[in-house]
Amino acid sequence: MKTFVQLILLIDDDPVANFLHTSVFSKVCPSAKVVTAENGARGLDYLVALIHKRTPLPELILLDINMPVMNGWEFLENYRQQNLSSPNTSLYLMLTTPLTQPDLARSATYLEITGYLHKPLTTALISEKFS
Repeated sequence: MKTFVQLILLIDDDPVANFLHTSVFSKVCPSAKVVTAENGARGLDYLVALIHKRTPLPELILLDINMPVMNGWEFLENYRQQNLSSPNTSLYLMLTTPLTQPDLARSATYLEITGYLHKPLTTALISEKFS
């Protein structure tokens, strides 16, 4: 993984996926800290807390779409409204299934989205995508 990545925010409600993906990132980029949030609201709270502390934002955010409390689309709306994006941050949607045509059209309206990754994330996929 590119050496610039020091902080990764993984927003996903699946604890098993979070464990697996944290493990994958620790192998590919052992110096990066991986923080998990179980839903979009907790992810937003984490980002706002970093801003209040004047701490750098994550260089990489991985966002699940289907979550309780606040799903990925709601997170993106709030992320945009609160102006939380940073030029140093890459935001990827994590998908369990391919995006439908309406979802593709909707995702195109978010310039904050850098790309898409299909779950489960693997060491090979992360190495290929970010190295």
